[in-house]
Amino acid sequence: MSHLVSLARKARALLPYIGIVLATQTLCGAVWIPSGSMEPTMHAGDLLTVNRLAYGFHLPFVSTAEVVRWSTPARGEIIVFNAPPAASPSEALYIKRVVGVAGDVVAVKDYRLTLNGKEVP
Repeated sequence: MSHLVSLARKARALLPYIGIVLATQTLCGAVWIPSGSMEPTMHAGDLLTVNRLAYGFHLPFVSTAEVVRWSTPARGEIIVFNAPPAASPSEALYIKRVVGVAGDVVAVKDYRLTLNGKEVP
């Protein structure tokens, strides 16, 4: 019985560390760039630190459980989001730059990006 009490004390001593890990994962995270789609800004294999609270709060480990939202992505920001289920199994996350926001008209013609009728360099 004393062995169980000793084990319980050791487990209880780990609780603050487990709490710190969970809090850190809720606030920020590190993501490896999976492909060269963001070149020349970022390269495949680069490590990116993300602010998980930039736009709102989600429950940890539940990607669809948004509790509160206080902002939306702005044009030019780099965002990290879950890839759709139909995407390549090797890519769980997408890392992309926001080109347009709600109300913008975005088009690509002859490999040139236009935003609201104006070419984007």
